[in-house]
Amino acid sequence: MHSPATVERRVRLLQALFFFQGWFIVQGRVASYAWLVESQVSGVLPYLYVGQAVVACATTLALFGAVDRAGRATVVLRSFAVFALGSTLAAVSPPGTQTVAAPLLLLFIECGVGIIGGQFWLLAGELLSPEHARRNFPSVSLAGSVGALVGGATGHLAGLLGQRGLVALLGVPAAACISLALVARQRYPHRLGPRPSGAPLAFALEVKTALSLFKGSRLLTQVAALTALVTASGILIDFVFTRSVAETHTGSAATFLGNVAIIVNVAHLGVVVLLGSKLLTTFGLIRTFFSYPLGGLLAVLLGLPFGAPFPAVALRVFDRLENFVVLNPGLSIALSAFSRERRGRASLWSSGLIKPLAIALTGASLLALRERPQLVWWVLTAGFVLAVPLLARLATVYRESLVENLRSDDRLLVATSIEALAEPGNRVVVPMLLEVLQQRADPVLAENVLRAAGSIVDERFVAELLEALKSKNASMRIAAAGSLRAYARPQVLEALGSALKLEGSARVKASLIAALGPDQKVLHPLLRASLNDADARVRANAVEAIGLSGDPELIGELRPLLDAVSPREIANVIVALARVPAHRAAAVAALERLFQSEDR
Repeated sequence: MHSPATVERRVRLLQALFFFQGWFIVQGRVASYAWLVESQVSGVLPYLYVGQAVVACATTLALFGAVDRAGRATVVLRSFAVFALGSTLAAVSPPGTQTVAAPLLLLFIECGVGIIGGQFWLLAGELLSPEHARRNFPSVSLAGSVGALVGGATGHLAGLLGQRGLVALLGVPAAACISLALVARQRYPHRLGPRPSGAPLAFALEVKTALSLFKGSRLLTQVAALTALVTASGILIDFVFTRSVAETHTGSAATFLGNVAIIVNVAHLGVVVLLGSKLLTTFGLIRTFFSYPLGGLLAVLLGLPFGAPFPAVALRVFDRLENFVVLNPGLSIALSAFSRERRGRASLWSSGLIKPLAIALTGASLLALRERPQLVWWVLTAGFVLAVPLLARLATVYRESLVENLRSDDRLLVATSIEALAEPGNRVVVPMLLEVLQQRADPVLAENVLRAAGSIVDERFVAELLEALKSKNASMRIAAAGSLRAYARPQVLEALGSALKLEGSARVKASLIAALGPDQKVLHPLLRASLNDADARVRANAVEAIGLSGDPELIGELRPLLDAVSPREIANVIVALARVPAHRAAAVAALERLFQSEDR
């Protein structure tokens, strides 16, 4: 478990990186789409989508094993170095080549968006656990939205800088992202650096391994299907939007597109400020995904009465907002159901190959529909409708995958899955978990389910948790005690107290004391008795519980323990005494003595 300060530092780094990344992406899109529209070559868009897919597939194949060899932060760093160089080349392209340079710049930017977007959320997933991710991704996304506002506002500089100057300005956020990736690589080399597993696999074996994962994982299949559907919808929305702008708008395209980006991100700011971490926690991850098809259909219906280009603008705003707020962070959390090594390969297939394939097929369909543009709206609506049953299947498979992960001997994956199960929509797995506890065929699985019961917090677990307190297996008793802490009531507290009186294991005693809670005076005699236990862990937990009780008289009894041998015990005594004004001076004096000690 990471300290709040550690989590905050990681969140700040991610916020800064996403701020400049959002700036780069939005300004790059504003500059490239505006250049395309003003060069009057927007008819090449379907061909660009197909070309984008080819480039993205080639890049993905090149990335197989690259993360293992170089590390996630290095991949991000090198990517932005390439994007900075490409933007510079576009800015200095010879006059009169805009009909070629503008489409190539758009192709370059859109390919870059796919790569850096996927890498960022994977990087965020490696730095934050699912619980921290659900609570902090909205604030990270908020920073990206502010950066995107800056990128959108640069559209107003087109008259001053010209299109090429607007493109050259992309070097500023790109350089900032390079610097932040360097910081990430140096600060978190163990998480974002090369894998310590030895020599990288051969390219053919990398592809074969990833393909076998794709074939054998229902979760990856469903995530890939959702990725394909969302990608195709986004391409269709971009197409109808750009076509509407080209046909109806007069004046500076960069200013218009920049204003649309500003609207998107002002809406994003409002949503995040109002809902905060509730975005991905109130209804559960998969339930929140349903906002995409339902919101898309609503955007179409609300925009239609106003005539072109209002439906296209409404959809563009909605699609960008949904990607920022829900889809990108949400899919990153969903991929946490895979182990770290499998997660990288899973992401390459779902977003690196499936996504380009969806782009290519969508581009080809737009070529077929170019004479009947109204049919694009019907195709788009059909996609939103199809997303509903797809998400229903994904919800089932996601929960089943998390439960299956509880069988793993990968402790990090188990902890991640327990965290991911702790949301409203996943309580439907409780009967399945109870069946595991009743069978107890696999003690490791049963222990993990007991730990999950403390995260899910469903009353149906109480009887099984109390029964597990009587288990002959100490680890089972510890897991049950830890989870019962979330079910504080007289019956549970009485059972915990009785178990503590009979317990012989110091490890289990420490867990029982932690589970008893701080505000039950009837338990104070037990806590006092535990202060004299032979095991330092038991004494330290008893001190912590007494400190949390807030009882000045009981806390005052801890003062003689300032001379204890165990550093953790002394630290807990200091924290407890500092809560009471009458004992604060003694706590400060003891803290000063600790700081003067050479023992770190």
